[in-house]
Amino acid sequence: MRIFGLLRCTEDAVKAALTTKWHKDSGNPHKRYNHPKSTAIIMINRLNRLQTLTVLLTIASTFWLAGCSSGSDSEEEPSAKLEACSVINLLQKSQRVINGQSCSQIDQAPIVRVVAEKPRRDSEEQGALIPICSGTVINNRVVLTAAHCFLESNIAQLGASDFGVLIGESSQARYIRASEVRSHPNLGTTRDGRLGFDVAAMLLESDSNTTRLSTVQGELTREGDIGYVYGYGQTEIGTSVSVNFASLEAGNMRVSSVESDFIIVKFEGSGTNVCNGDSGGPLVILASNNTPVVVGVVSSGTVPGCDTGDTTSFTNLERSEITNWINSFLN
Repeated sequence: MRIFGLLRCTEDAVKAALTTKWHKDSGNPHKRYNHPKSTAIIMINRLNRLQTLTVLLTIASTFWLAGCSSGSDSEEEPSAKLEACSVINLLQKSQRVINGQSCSQIDQAPIVRVVAEKPRRDSEEQGALIPICSGTVINNRVVLTAAHCFLESNIAQLGASDFGVLIGESSQARYIRASEVRSHPNLGTTRDGRLGFDVAAMLLESDSNTTRLSTVQGELTREGDIGYVYGYGQTEIGTSVSVNFASLEAGNMRVSSVESDFIIVKFEGSGTNVCNGDSGGPLVILASNNTPVVVGVVSSGTVPGCDTGDTTSFTNLERSEITNWINSFLN
């Protein structure tokens, strides 16, 4: 399949967007992105609530966050033949995407949509919800995602309670607000322009009541391993493809290399890739007891539109500073 990752920001986008201006969110400082005001905001202000919900599902990945992409090939071996949906105990819905799957039963899935809530009018109990990324439930009230999902200038000024998650099919999805959103304190650009420590935790106001995935403890991932990826993002190659965040897509990717900050996967034109909409989603490896474990978070890519030659950097959760930081929420 091609599950294509929202806000896997390109290196040029990171260099242009990340500044040294600090702000506080839930008492935790982190660097923010400063982008020109998105044309999507102008459009949104002219729409009523129903129009907003319809239009935003198709424009969210194009206008709301920096251009993104990433990818990999997979060869036949036992772990490669496993259906990615079944790895997290979901059924496969269809084979409509290239070399991948659309998963069913997503009301119980540990992979959720991360959304921003448009400011409410006086008569509204809830503002329009704008999907921005994917995320993983790692505790009944903790969702792991990418920090860059919250840094775009049009949403960086929002408070924690203006974000949340959507769980389940679009027609009957449950919305749970966040009480806190925390980015890793070491978030910042690396020497080669990528965004290091690109990971964030959302603490929810109420229980998610879904299945959960464990995060890695120690070193597990090796070059050549088959990983499983999940997200609600783009399913076709191209820079003008819309993202509706409606279905949970899944597929296999082969690890190209493991760095201290990142797990790297290269897309050579066949197999699965992640792209716009998948940012913050997990890279999952099977541990020795066949338990699925989250080892990475979709962060950045190199080719807009997620085409051949695209290289994805997943934030490496095996790094001790990240593992300990995640455990502080779980304990």
